[in-house]
Amino acid sequence: FVKNLYSAYEQELCNVSGIQFVGKQCPDREHGAWLCTILAEDRCALQTKLSEQRIESNQVHFRNDRYSIFDSYCEDGGYPNMDSMEDHYLTLPLHPKVRVEDVQKICRLIREG
Repeated sequence: FVKNLYSAYEQELCNVSGIQFVGKQCPDREHGAWLCTILAEDRCALQTKLSEQRIESNQVHFRNDRYSIFDSYCEDGGYPNMDSMEDHYLTLPLHPKVRVEDVQKICRLIREG
């Protein structure tokens, strides 16, 4: 059932300006559908908009290099690709209590900008 929700998100968000659906660029793999992750140009504004509609979204995982135990592993130039990803990624609700109608509402709000 959750894979159906994931597919609904994918279909609804595939051509939305400012949104990139994470996982779509790997057609040779099947997504596990345990998280629905997008990259949003303005993640903070989108997260605020969803929150105002009582829709939870968040960043789920944080980079290991942010923890002091890994300080010695950080390169002088940093990790610009990781920085970009972390500044833009957002997970959307994807669990058995979410209905297709919920996904459609969430996607409509995202498309509204």
